[in-house]
Formats: sequence, structure tokens, C-alpha cells
Amino acid sequence: MTPALERRLLQLAVAIAGIVPVYGGGMGALGLLSDSGHFRYLSGLLLGIGLTFWWTIPTLERRGVVYRTLAIAVLCVIAAYCVYQWYLESRRRNERRTRRRVRRKRRR
Repeated sequence: MTPALERRLLQLAVAIAGIVPVYGGGMGALGLLSDSGHFRYLSGLLLGIGLTFWWTIPTLERRGVVYRTLAIAVLCVIAAYCVYQWYLESRRRNERRTRRRVRRKRRR
């Protein structure tokens, strides 16, 4: 493969991979996926990261630092989202426990 073809294939891969954060971040930032402010904030970050990926496509061979930074940012946003989902689930679980305790006390 020639260097020019490799460059074009890498640009295509980045363009296609950028669809995921732009679409998902845009849907979440607009509030179409959740009404939570924290979720919308994380979605906005993801949208910005995806747009930055697309912004670097024409000169990607000179933007190694930007790509590494964006990759770290993507991992941080994913980790924050996972922690947030864990928090919501534990909160729901605690609310269910509290409701069960209240019902038991009412029965007595």
C-alpha cells in the first residue's frame, strides 16, 4: 500500500469512527436520550470530542498530540458515564429497599 492510500484509509476510518460520538453526543445533548443534566453535560463533551476528531481529519499526520488527548478524553467520558450509571442504579436499589422497609413497618 502506498502512503497516500494509507493516509486516505486512516482519514476514512476517523471520519466513520467520529459518527458515533457526534451522533450519540448530539442526541444526548439535545435531551432526546435523557432529561438528566449530568447526562446532557457528558453528551455535550462527547459531541465536542467527535467534532474535534472531524476537524483534525485533513491534517491528521500533524495532529498526533490532539489524537492522543482526544483518546484520553473519550476514555474519561466513558468512565464518567459508567460511574454515573452505577450511581443511578445504586440509588434506585436503595429506594426500593426503603420502600420495602416502609411496607413491612405498615404491615406490623
